[in-house]
Amino acid sequence: MTIADIEIFTWIIWVAAGIIVALIAAGLYGGRKMLGNDLFVGVVASVLGGWCSAMITGDATKSQLIVSSLCAVLFSVLAIYILNIVARRRNR
Repeated sequence: MTIADIEIFTWIIWVAAGIIVALIAAGLYGGRKMLGNDLFVGVVASVLGGWCSAMITGDATKSQLIVSSLCAVLFSVLAIYILNIVARRRNR
């Protein structure tokens, strides 16, 4: 499977997942003024997680879309969580 085999819709879902997770994190951790960082880290981690899982599963079926989307959300959540831990330590 190559990057060209992944449909544009899948890429849009990964980016949207990163944006949604970042906005939820900004709402949960209100007052930190890190929305830009959350958006960047969320989108990059989401695309990376979705792409890696798509390369690992290897098939181009609907289940690949579901699995890669879930991995994209998971990577995004973990990356933003780690970003918040690092930011909290810096502010002390």
